[in-house]
Amino acid sequence: MSILNFLRAKKYTDQVTGGLAETLFNVESVSYTRNLFNPLNFLTDSELSGSTGEVISASGAGVSDFIAVDSGKSIYFSNNGASLVAYKLYFIYEYDTRKKYIKRVNASTAGYLYVVPDNVRYIRVCIHESVFNAFQAEYNQITSYISRYPLVKDKLNGILSSDLSDNPLENILPNPGFMSIFLNVGCIGDSLASGCSVYKDGESSIGVDLYQYSWGQYLARITGNKYYNWSAGGKTTATWLASAYATECFDGLHLCEAYIIGLGQNDKNIDAVIGTSEDIDISNYNNNADTYYGRYAKIIQKIKEVQPKAKIFICTDPLDLVENAGYNTAVRTISTMFSNVYLLDFFNYGTNLYITGLLGVNRRYAHYNAVGYYIIALIMATYIDWYIRKYPEEFLEVEFIGTGYSYY
Repeated sequence: MSILNFLRAKKYTDQVTGGLAETLFNVESVSYTRNLFNPLNFLTDSELSGSTGEVISASGAGVSDFIAVDSGKSIYFSNNGASLVAYKLYFIYEYDTRKKYIKRVNASTAGYLYVVPDNVRYIRVCIHESVFNAFQAEYNQITSYISRYPLVKDKLNGILSSDLSDNPLENILPNPGFMSIFLNVGCIGDSLASGCSVYKDGESSIGVDLYQYSWGQYLARITGNKYYNWSAGGKTTATWLASAYATECFDGLHLCEAYIIGLGQNDKNIDAVIGTSEDIDISNYNNNADTYYGRYAKIIQKIKEVQPKAKIFICTDPLDLVENAGYNTAVRTISTMFSNVYLLDFFNYGTNLYITGLLGVNRRYAHYNAVGYYIIALIMATYIDWYIRKYPEEFLEVEFIGTGYSYY
């Protein structure tokens, strides 16, 4: 192994172990497979007609052919000694076993380290045409050394992505975990995001928004950070976009590192037109159709307009009626169309949590009480913490969101 590769591996090992690499690193446990990238199969942007979902937005860029990858492995992208000024790695496109496009990952500068997610079996890389002959993608299989040091593995248990279950809500955290890294969070939603509680007035059941008991404000108090409640009972994607909450969210004065969107149940209640992904104009949200797809995407696009690098978490609804009507399918599809957007699939992973057990007991007329919203706060935090630990390469620069700084 060259000294350069040794330093690369050590740098990554330090990231994973918090500096333990100095004593634990073993050259024999590191292997490289070069030439995953084949310059002969490089397609320029003019040759991409009939592509599978990629959006080539970088000038003079093109993409590689499909590269087969193994989940859990690390791939180190480099320009093999070419001038760093000329180095241009833009995006990594992810695909499943059927080569179905999943999403685009924003890459960075020379020395980019990418950890292959569990659901990804192929990637294509988008680079500048001027460097494709020097470009390399090499496996960096350094995590195997951990198993040789069981004491250290015990200390790191639950931190390394390889230790995590594929079910993000298998074990609910009693604390906000890595959710605490977001100093400002925008909570966009309806009554379930506003702490709505139902009370009796004679024979009538009436809901009142009690923001101090919302899951967002519980997390604000637990983390000591700022959470904005841009939510209210009865909001749909249409009425939310027309509200003062949207005005404040997009005014540029209330920028957040993370946004959580939970809209859809009230759209179902009025049977709002769902539409299709064709209703979304990626380059200009003003052209989006007035459908659930179009409006939901518009919220994301307007967030990205004022805070381009923000992490945006979008939620499916745990109710069967919302799932069966297709609104959750829309949310899942939209989550694959934008960078820095992450799906919180509460229908697939959280339905039982919401209607049974302790949370079920504290459910009141489709809403919750103080105990219930506190539990939801922990569920939200657990899911987001799982993303941060499962896909660490996606959250390497949270501290620079909203600034002009970058490292990678």
